[in-house]
This record gives sequence, C-alpha cells and structure tokens, in this order.
Amino acid sequence: MVTRIVSMMLLCGSVLLVGCGKSDPMVGTWKLELSEAAKKQMPASVAPPDITVEFKQGGTFAANVKMFGKENKAEGTYTLTDKSLTMITKTEDGKPSTEKPETVTLSDDMKSFEVPNSAGMGKMVKQ
Repeated sequence: MVTRIVSMMLLCGSVLLVGCGKSDPMVGTWKLELSEAAKKQMPASVAPPDITVEFKQGGTFAANVKMFGKENKAEGTYTLTDKSLTMITKTEDGKPSTEKPETVTLSDDMKSFEVPNSAGMGKMVKQ
C-alpha cells in the first residue's frame, strides 16, 4: 500500500513539474500605446491608429491594424530569444507578404516593445 501511495505521489509530482515549464511571455494580447509626440501630431479629424496583436503558443501571431479609415490583418510567426523578438509576416489580408523579418528588443519586464519602423509612433504593450 505504501509503495502504491509513493508511486502515485511521484507520478503527480512529475505531472506538476512538466506543467511548470518556462512559459512564453509573448503569448496574449498586445495593443499599441501611442507616444505623446505621436498624439500631438495626429490631426483632431483623424482617428488614432489601433493596432492589436495576438501572440499564440507555438510561435504564431495575428495582427489587426486600423489606421486612416482602413483595416488590415496580418499573420505570421515569431521567435523569442532572451529579449530579442523576431517577427516574420507571412500573409497580409490573406495574400502572401513581402515584408522582411523585423526584430525588436523587449523591455526589461518583457511587457512592451517599440513599434518597429514607426519613427517613434509608440510601443506595443501586453494587456
């Protein structure tokens, strides 16, 4: 009986350890937070850009970009090495993308990064 209990405890402990693997800090919803400079440059008649990216387990992402009265969707893959995030857009609005890979550096707390190639537009922040 004792052997059986010890075996069950070891099995449960093994399951818990497997579940305690390092989680991917990218997984979840990230939204654009405009910089103060970008807010000041936006004409009052123009809605501010709304960018949302959903990073998923397995290294994929889906982005939704609303800007200048248009909505665009993109999907792709990502890799995270330490604080270096590389995103490769595979499709834009369902068509193959011609975008090159973009690499950004995450903040020290791993909860934000500057929007690539945006001339200071703002940063993406994990929700």
